[in-house]
Amino acid sequence: NFSAIFFHAHENRSRFLSIYPSVPKARTYIIPHGNSEWLLNFNTSLENMENLKARYKIIDGEPIILFFGLLSPSKGLDDLIDAFAIVRKSCRAKLLVVGYPTKFIKMHSLISKVINLGIEDSIIFDTRYVPVEEIGTIIGFATMLVYPYRSSTQSGALQAAYIFGKPVIATRIGGLPEAVENEKNGFLVPPQSPGDLAAKMILLVTNPDIAEKMGRYSKHLSETRFSWN
Repeated sequence: NFSAIFFHAHENRSRFLSIYPSVPKARTYIIPHGNSEWLLNFNTSLENMENLKARYKIIDGEPIILFFGLLSPSKGLDDLIDAFAIVRKSCRAKLLVVGYPTKFIKMHSLISKVINLGIEDSIIFDTRYVPVEEIGTIIGFATMLVYPYRSSTQSGALQAAYIFGKPVIATRIGGLPEAVENEKNGFLVPPQSPGDLAAKMILLVTNPDIAEKMGRYSKHLSETRFSWN
């Protein structure tokens, strides 16, 4: 019944057409998920910034790995925790998991997993629905952002990382490979592969010059390829 249907990635359109072959391809169009430039309009105060540093127990110069976004089973948090346990065996870093849990996620299971792995001193969960004015500050703390999704079409949280100039690590699922330029602004890894995820996190933690260069390219992508203009 629609004259036009828009998708954020070619993979999304291909999957849709395989499910609904009666829909003419000529009615479908691609518009990539644009940047999150609107987030630059919000600033937190110095006091709030210090409060966030205290909340997360951030030490100046400490590498921060950030997961940001709604928490759901499809986001691969189990895989991220397993990967971070590997990271902690070889280098110093902190993992921040920031986002509101959906009703389908079992937070007690994730916390038990962290305790059983003996890494509870290095992981901070902030399960608030984060005020929009805090988002830029939280992302600003990060050395990198990680998207260990098990399924996805596209990611608005990914574009948030780009607008603040951060390198990313994402899984090769859905439309994410169309948005991440592998080895240029981050890395793509197989889904449900903690070892591969850990290896890339270690690379960025131990090579801050590479992380910085990739972050600059993320910012470039936000201002060019993913600019709504």
